[in-house]
Amino acid sequence: RALNRKLQKKIENKAGLTILRALLWNRDYHASRPAFELMRQQRNVVQEIVESEKNYVSKMEAGIKYYLQPLQKLSKDRKIKVSQSQLKDIFINMEQIIKFHKLFSHEIETVAKNWTVHSRVGQMFCKQAPFMKISVEYFQKKEKASKLLKELLKSDPKFKQIVDDISQQDEVNHEPLEQLLNRPVKRISEYNLLLQKMNESMFDWQADTKHVQLASKMMEEIASFFNFCIHRKANMEKVFDIEQQIMSYNPIPLMFSLSEEATQIELAKKQGLILDKYEIMKIRLQWQKYFHRIRLVRPSRCFVSDIEVFQVDSNSYQRRFLILLSDVLLVCRKKKFQHKYELMNVLNVETLE
Repeated sequence: RALNRKLQKKIENKAGLTILRALLWNRDYHASRPAFELMRQQRNVVQEIVESEKNYVSKMEAGIKYYLQPLQKLSKDRKIKVSQSQLKDIFINMEQIIKFHKLFSHEIETVAKNWTVHSRVGQMFCKQAPFMKISVEYFQKKEKASKLLKELLKSDPKFKQIVDDISQQDEVNHEPLEQLLNRPVKRISEYNLLLQKMNESMFDWQADTKHVQLASKMMEEIASFFNFCIHRKANMEKVFDIEQQIMSYNPIPLMFSLSEEATQIELAKKQGLILDKYEIMKIRLQWQKYFHRIRLVRPSRCFVSDIEVFQVDSNSYQRRFLILLSDVLLVCRKKKFQHKYELMNVLNVETLE
């Protein structure tokens, strides 16, 4: 009987320990569950970066293979009016961008296969920062490339037809050329969003936390730079529209002064070439024709505001249209029944009180 009691007590103690372990495990599980969830989120973001990078490279390679290379061949054979130089200006440095992203895709995939909380994904982005400059170069030339493409599609019907036919192919997923050319721009924004998502699931003790934050900031700055380029382009287009609406012409002395200055600059660039007096005269006449009209577009000049005002005296009133640019105020008179302006005066903003 004493042995039975001793055995029963032993069994009860063992059962008690089992229950206690179960309770402690349950407590620890619930305490660590948020940490497991954050680790899972990190792994998912890394996998999303890998998959989206592979997809990006695939789409860009298809663009080179089915858009650029056939167009280069047609241009070389003179079957389209578009020159090799113009195609280079449209596609900018896309081939360089693809080479960089192929290497980057391979590196990020290697990290993802062996991913742990100690992996350095953010550090990889920071390490590749100098190579991201090729994207900045692309952004700087993108607006000019888009404008050139639109002009060529409009002026060369055969080129337009070929581009449209390529866009209908399954190999390019029915993607228009302009959409393909926007991919490098979108990719930087995608990096920024993915890195922000990853940063939200990082622990303070992870060594890669500061690198993820730095990489996210870097991508945000590159994206902001491109947005600035877009804004500047829109602003210059607005100033150009105003320039086209003004019917007035530069005074003759000013026109001669500006054209002579531009002629000397162009001749200095062509130093070393043998130009006869007729060629020099041709250059001078081209600039005189250019500066005959009032030219408002400058890289540093932007549109601010415009307003219609009334100049009132005792017997009558006159309508005036004021156009404020960043450095000058244009006082104009609107032409009747036309969306055109006659320039009455130009006031320097710095001298206004």
